[in-house]
Amino acid sequence: MLDRLRRCVQAPFAFTVASGGVRVSFDRQLHAMRTAPRTYTADIPAEPLERYNPGGYHPVHIGDRFKDGRYSITHKLGWGSYSTVWLASDSKASRPVTLKILTADHERHPREVGILKRIRASLPGRGISDRTNHLCQLYDDFTITGPNGYHTCLVTEVGSISAQLLAERYSSERLPGWLAWEISRQITQAVIDLHRQSIVHADLYPGNILIASAEGQENLLESLPQPKRYDIHATKGHALTAHLPKYVVESVEIPLDTSRKSIVAKLVDFGQSFESSSPPSKINTPLVFRAPELLFDSRWDHRIDDWSLACTIFELVTGQPMFNNILPDKEGLTREWIAMFGPLPPAWAARASVTDSEGMDDFTPGEWLRECYFENERRTDFAEEHIEWLGEMLEGMMRYEPGERIEAQDLPQCKWFERNWLLGC
Repeated sequence: MLDRLRRCVQAPFAFTVASGGVRVSFDRQLHAMRTAPRTYTADIPAEPLERYNPGGYHPVHIGDRFKDGRYSITHKLGWGSYSTVWLASDSKASRPVTLKILTADHERHPREVGILKRIRASLPGRGISDRTNHLCQLYDDFTITGPNGYHTCLVTEVGSISAQLLAERYSSERLPGWLAWEISRQITQAVIDLHRQSIVHADLYPGNILIASAEGQENLLESLPQPKRYDIHATKGHALTAHLPKYVVESVEIPLDTSRKSIVAKLVDFGQSFESSSPPSKINTPLVFRAPELLFDSRWDHRIDDWSLACTIFELVTGQPMFNNILPDKEGLTREWIAMFGPLPPAWAARASVTDSEGMDDFTPGEWLRECYFENERRTDFAEEHIEWLGEMLEGMMRYEPGERIEAQDLPQCKWFERNWLLGC
């Protein structure tokens, strides 16, 4: 019990570095900081500046124009392992857009573009204000050449903030019940729509859920403050090069008003996504959101998203991760699985480095959910009955055997997703 209660008071979400639509979780950032020498520094949190080299990030400055001047950079939104993300003005369509500039060496670029084009073809004409569409929409794509190589550029709709960062605003409490439920419902629909197209997202977690207001964005650029710029410093023995930008830009936060209960949640970042018929040999889903078959089996399909979705919904509702996310490792996660779901299947146990829970109390996902939700002083908008419904749903989604899991397409029939009981939350 004590081990579980310690996890109840951990940071509610993994630390993230920016407010744009692409994130790098704390464990990835920490690993990068520990394993890579610091050649360049800046006075604000920034993308790994050492990645401004051949094959890496493209140097971008405020006012830069792309695609024959059509897209003009106005602000920085964030960055990920394989991209920097910018707010731009589209002079042709007269609207703000998100411009994601991928690293020159990322081998998944063609696959990501192909996935986004398939989504666009299946949902024509739907933008950020369309409340029935919860998949990020690709407006345009093109390639640029720079000092670090050839870069694929993706132009998409503009959101506001990730669900991960939105939760940090409520860190002393947790997301209001209606908001956690609404985001969960909308992202479940996104997964359903994706799986209907035989596409697996493979990187589903709160950092890849973008939240926006359903209101128009016509005056967005005029409402934002001027972007802040900071010098880059070379450490001793190194010099600034043409591969670097002249300065780094502080990420801007797009305003979001949740008071009117009018939000749209979008599933973003399809860099890990694949077609069900062509799974890759390796997937980099954040460890604590990975389905067990990704660790112990060479075969997987769309049902890895169902497991990740369960972990995501748990986190949105309780305000904390389902599994220990403080420097997680495979052995510790496996022990948590065994404590929660029982012994591994024989074929997996033969491949695992640990096969017992090492003294942890046995408990079900529903028991852990109730403990995390009720046994602290945070807000409790849901009644015990509602949490019981959610626990039953999560337990059905999180079975070792993928064929035994409740799939996303069946979740709308679960009691948790019925609207009538939500009115009081």
